[in-house]
Amino acid sequence: MILGQVLFKKSAISPSLFNLFYVLKVNYWLIFALVFYGLATIFWVNILRNVNLSYAYLYTSLGFVLVPIASVYIFDERLSSQFWLGTGLIVSGILVVALSNT
Repeated sequence: MILGQVLFKKSAISPSLFNLFYVLKVNYWLIFALVFYGLATIFWVNILRNVNLSYAYLYTSLGFVLVPIASVYIFDERLSSQFWLGTGLIVSGILVVALSNT
C-alpha cells in the first residue's frame, strides 16, 4: 500500500487531465498505483486468513510512518519534528501491542 500511495502522488503531479496533450496519453503512474493496490489487497486478504483483524490492522498504521519517509526521498518533501514525535508514538504503540501478543 505504501508503494501505491507513492504512485498515486506521482500520478497526481503528472500533467493535468484537462491538458489537451495529456488527454492523448495514458497516466501510467496511476495504472501502476492501481495495480499495486490490487496486489496489496490480495496480500491483505491472505494475511487475514491467518491473523485476527484487530491485530493485523494495527500494522496498517505503519503506512503513516513509511509513506511520509518515502516522500522525503522521492519527492524531496520535508518532515517536521512533530512528525517524528508522532512517528515515535505510532511505533511505540505497535511495539506495545506486538510484544503483549507474543
